[in-house]
Parts: sequence; structure tokens; C-alpha cells
Amino acid sequence: MQIEFERLLQLSNPNLEYAERPDTETIYAFLNKAVLKILNEIYLPAIDTTTNIEKSASAIQDLGLLVVREKSISLTDKLLPKDMFHIISVVVKVDRDYVYPMVNAVIDTKLVGINTLNKYRDNMFNTPILRRPIACVFKDKVSRNMFIDILVDRFTTLKNLYITYIKIPDKISDTVNCELSVHLHNRVVELARDLFNSEKYKLSSSNNNKQNKQNE
Repeated sequence: MQIEFERLLQLSNPNLEYAERPDTETIYAFLNKAVLKILNEIYLPAIDTTTNIEKSASAIQDLGLLVVREKSISLTDKLLPKDMFHIISVVVKVDRDYVYPMVNAVIDTKLVGINTLNKYRDNMFNTPILRRPIACVFKDKVSRNMFIDILVDRFTTLKNLYITYIKIPDKISDTVNCELSVHLHNRVVELARDLFNSEKYKLSSSNNNKQNKQNE
């Protein structure tokens, strides 16, 4: 990817001076920026969490090594992994003693936003029967850690909790390869080249403006 970046950069800037060419660390930095930009703009483009989940779930093959599948989450604190970039799905193992009784049943949850969570809670005014448990991901304002809240009805006992998620990409380096699917690597390199050219242009324009003001 580094070699391809340098080749594309030379093709797009034939007159690029040797001193202006980025070093290895700079190339890696732009490759890593490109990976994050692709994740945010292609696979997580919406404000709506449900839309992003559907989009990322349909692109699991593209996401390659970034997908961590069915990681067990502690029911005690429900703390989510620190390397989680975005959640894809939540499944639970439950026992149920009413309305289709079952033992050790594995069920997909319904992911909702924190603003709609209360309407699924069991209280003196509301006793819902939830055929699908409700899951909500939120960030603690004090610790800044991510947690998951799971709601089940009074006939259901939650036994295990598993999540599938997109992890934060490991930074590309001499020893770490891009974790996106191989067929996306060219796209990453092309975007990294464009980001470099854009920043170089902005820096050049800024320096020219400063020079013009000094000359005035």
C-alpha cells in the first residue's frame, strides 16, 4: 500500500519535488485517515443508529478483520469493549416461562435509542410482553465508557449476552496490515492520496496568502 501510494502520488503530481514527498510515517498517517473516512462515510453514513447497523451488517465481508463476532459481555456491569467502533448486532440467551416457553433460547434483540427505552420498561403503568429483548447502547457521561442496557419482560430470564461489532482499526504500520477486505485496499490508497494532495494544497494556499499579506 505504501508503494502504491507513492506511485499514485507521482502520477498525480509529476513535478513533485523529492523534498516534498512524504516519508513513511506520513504515508501511514494518511492511509489510517483514509480507513476511518471510509468507515464513516460508506458504512456508517447516517445519524440513525438502525440505518448504520443495517448498512454495516450487509457489508460484513467488506469490513474484513474489523468485525469481532459474538463477543461475550458481562451481565454484571454490561461494559462494552474499549475497542468497539460501532455495534452490528446483539443476541441474548434466555429462559422464558410464558408465551412460547423456552430454555437456553438464543434470540436477536431489537436495538433502540436511549430516548425510546422507557416505553419498554416494566412499571406500574406498563407491563409489556417483549418477544424480542430490547438493547440500547449508551456512553456514561462520567467515565466515558460504553455500556449496553438490555430489557426483558417479567416472564424472561436473561442468561448470556453476545455482541458482534466493528472494532477500532489497528493503525497501519510496518508490521500491521490494513484490516479492511483486500479488495478495498486500492480504494484506501486512492483516498489517502487525495487527502494528502488536499492538505498539501491547503497548506500551500495558506502560505501564499501569508506571503502576499507580508508583501503588502
